[in-house]
Amino acid sequence: MLENEVIKLLKSVGIESSEKELESPPRDELGDLSFPCFNLAKDLKRNPNEIALEIGTKIKIPKNSAFEKI
Repeated sequence: MLENEVIKLLKSVGIESSEKELESPPRDELGDLSFPCFNLAKDLKRNPNEIALEIGTKIKIPKNSAFEKI
């Protein structure tokens, strides 16, 4: 369920992805799911941290979302 919502949020900012691209962070305090940006970085020839920050600023979490923050 969370995976589907992440995919929808990513799609809302123009990023096509699938559940297999999502990962569980290594520590609980890092969140429930992560979307590594390394593949995007290769394709876009940009720093993955910059891409992640840009995605995070573009995503708007709906009021009825299961997520508190990005």
